[in-house]
Amino acid sequence: MTELFTTEQADLDIEAHLMHIALNEQSAVMRVGALHLMGRLELDPDIEALEFVLDRSTALEDGTVEGTAVQIEYWNGDVSSRFDSSIRRHEGERVRLTVPTSVVRSDRRLVPRCTVEGTEGFRFLLGSDSNMVPMKLIDLSNTGLAFRAPVAMEARLTSGSALMGWLGLPEQEVVPVQVDIRNCRIVGSTLLVGARFEDIRRADRKAISRLIIGLRQSGLNDESDAYMPEYEST
Repeated sequence: MTELFTTEQADLDIEAHLMHIALNEQSAVMRVGALHLMGRLELDPDIEALEFVLDRSTALEDGTVEGTAVQIEYWNGDVSSRFDSSIRRHEGERVRLTVPTSVVRSDRRLVPRCTVEGTEGFRFLLGSDSNMVPMKLIDLSNTGLAFRAPVAMEARLTSGSALMGWLGLPEQEVVPVQVDIRNCRIVGSTLLVGARFEDIRRADRKAISRLIIGLRQSGLNDESDAYMPEYEST
């Protein structure tokens, strides 16, 4: 089923999605009129400049008119994504584009999630500096996470609750994150909780993206199973 994510619904998801695609150096096609040009996407750290880097610098004439409509399409396995944009500037192999306000995918998830349960170095704690309670981190993306918690914490982990947490990544110090609980249910003897990052530094989001790309390329960690609690924008 095709899903449309708009800026109004999920502006942070679009930013996170573009960051992941750019860091993954994923091949893409840019459609300009009748032309279908191969290349890849690049995104600057401040999400101010989105560029399509052509495989061949001569594939598009220099000075292509500013404002020319384009469509970008790319694939991850059998999942396709596309968005409409327009040219801001074109020099050589680099075509600067307007940042899209929507992304259409053949899959519901806009941002890749990866299972990290049992993977060394990944950890998540809830609470303040003096009272941090370790959770069992099971799933991670650059927009949120899923974890297991004691059933005794059910009253505290209700949907809509905003909590302070600490996220640990391999070979890095734990960093503070504010999370919004989106989903919580009892599974067996534990709570399965989905939470979305409400306050996380862009550098940390980028580090998560790189780790997820590395884990999935290694084949040791798969994309999350369907039973994982949701935390994406709806």
